[in-house]
Amino acid sequence: MRRKFYLAFILSMGIVSAVSCGSDGGASIIPDAPVKGEEEETPSEGALKNGPYKIGAAVNVNLLRNNETYRNTVINEFSSITAENAMKMRYIWTGEDEFDFTDCDFLVNFAENNGLRVHGHCLIWFKNPPDWLITKYGDNDDPEVWKGLMKKYISTVVRRYKGRIASWDVVNESVSNSDKTPYFRVNESNEDNNDIWYEKIGEDYIKLAFQYAREADPDCLLFYNDYGMEWNNFKHDNILDLVNRLVKDGAEIDGIGLQTHTDVSRNVSHIENAIRDAGNTGLMVHVSEMDVDLFVDDYTGPVTQELLQQQSDRFAAASRALLNLPSNKIFGLTIWGVSDNQALTSEGDQYSLLFDENYQPKLAYYGIASTFPSESEE
Repeated sequence: MRRKFYLAFILSMGIVSAVSCGSDGGASIIPDAPVKGEEEETPSEGALKNGPYKIGAAVNVNLLRNNETYRNTVINEFSSITAENAMKMRYIWTGEDEFDFTDCDFLVNFAENNGLRVHGHCLIWFKNPPDWLITKYGDNDDPEVWKGLMKKYISTVVRRYKGRIASWDVVNESVSNSDKTPYFRVNESNEDNNDIWYEKIGEDYIKLAFQYAREADPDCLLFYNDYGMEWNNFKHDNILDLVNRLVKDGAEIDGIGLQTHTDVSRNVSHIENAIRDAGNTGLMVHVSEMDVDLFVDDYTGPVTQELLQQQSDRFAAASRALLNLPSNKIFGLTIWGVSDNQALTSEGDQYSLLFDENYQPKLAYYGIASTFPSESEE
């Protein structure tokens, strides 16, 4: 049986709850895109909703449709959403001329009806390309063919949501975990980690992907997204080298996403330094997929107040580091999930997120809110 724990709001922290978000009576309701009703109870505090920057969650479309408490937590607590899987190529591009936008449309409609920003994730990723794409084109080594395929996909998807999706992770995780030259995902020891777009087109695919996205939506913010800057020194350096070269080469890049999947053993200074160094590129910074596991290695519990405080300290460190950036360079902080039972590492009982299994806010929730400047400081 999964352990359950409950957290009370600590009044001494002085956190003031924000006003709950209700439905807009003047908005036209798009079918299959629910909004929160005035009469419905809110499951938590609302303290992050109107923070000094956008705070978001990665969301599961099936849970948005079918779990009222989950849905209301998203509406009441967050100002931005990212699709966990619904906007990945494998789930959209079902055949060469076949696109399934069912879940994407639902998510965008849901966001518009509830005043939420949408961050698109992700256009090009080495992982799990559609089966039909590999079957039909896997043996074709003509870079022009693969450029055409990439342009067709990016153009189709980004144009469909032009003006409705605020930003996209254009390229995701192209930098290898290994310390090697070139530092891209090619000739990996585990062949499942190879990047077919790099193999077929070369490094230029990254700049081209940004170009195609910009052509499809000139006003959309475009991000390079990756993980490891807070724990892997050579990956830290290689990600920064990549984005700095993209900027120097005139690529249509607006920001850098730091996934920040981490745990309580990570020194808070490592998180702060990664965000600071990303900001030094001059690009916007998005802490894009943050979660903080409570347990390290083979340790499995129990959950203690000390662990919960350590988790809170790491979420707070990310928020403080963002607030130390120029305000026009802060894109936001996105949590990779809503409640602990839907976390990326939930099968390991890691309790990685801001809300417990009963959708009650944890110390980590208040840790982020505690970093917000008071009205007198603004």
